[in-house]
Amino acid sequence: MRELIDAVVGALREVCGGEVYPGFDAVPLPKKSGRRFTVVETERLALDAPFPDGVGAVHPFTAELRISVLVPMTAPVQRAEELLYGGILPVLETMGAMVCEVQPALGDARLQRTVLRAAVRFRGVYTMEDAQ
Repeated sequence: MRELIDAVVGALREVCGGEVYPGFDAVPLPKKSGRRFTVVETERLALDAPFPDGVGAVHPFTAELRISVLVPMTAPVQRAEELLYGGILPVLETMGAMVCEVQPALGDARLQRTVLRAAVRFRGVYTMEDAQ
């Protein structure tokens, strides 16, 4: 799962100007961008029954990630929408993600940010090689 999140964060850094963080990072909010930044988090993970592939075991999976674009409450919400629809979602679609849901923007008083969230789903297989 961490490899998937790292791949998504890496792919989005180009389109987001480097301001992309995994949800489990240790960077405090005040050290993140004052303009806008993006957070990638695991929403759901489902592993199907493994099957052998001759080298080890293959685990089919479905992972739903939540992508959150955060902008200052004083900024127009269009900045978050432009980044999400014009940059982030097209990049994720090239990676094989399927867009599940985009929620309306909401204000987070605790963070002093407007947050625009999208859920995307990835399907694939995870290969566990036998220890030699």
